Amino acid sequence: MTQLSEEKIRELFEVCLKDADKMLAKEGALLEFAGKLEKKLADETPEGMARLGRVPHLAERFKACVVGEGTELEAGDLRNVLAALIYYVMPYDIIPDRKIVTGYADDAAIGALAEGLCHFSL
Repeated sequence: MTQLSEEKIRELFEVCLKDADKMLAKEGALLEFAGKLEKKLADETPEGMARLGRVPHLAERFKACVVGEGTELEAGDLRNVLAALIYYVMPYDIIPDRKIVTGYADDAAIGALAEGLCHFSL
């Protein structure tokens, strides 16, 4: 069984921050990623959405910022939110999402870490 430790969550978040930096530097990448994020969220069941913790809220904040329909995010906040959403969308999972009860615990933990580092409240 895979252990979900704070150290492992932070380690994976750091990997996702590097991916976020690359995405932020590439023109058009945020809109492309927003489309992938929208598709993945649309495929979630209500039970899955409930297990994702703060991830759906971070996704809404991100999408509103990217398409210009919401409050802009400070650069550091955008980077943190993007890193958490990259983890959710990309196949980095410590715990595979297909596991019924525990599959989103890692996504929720990374979302909570990102939100805790941000200067806004949801």
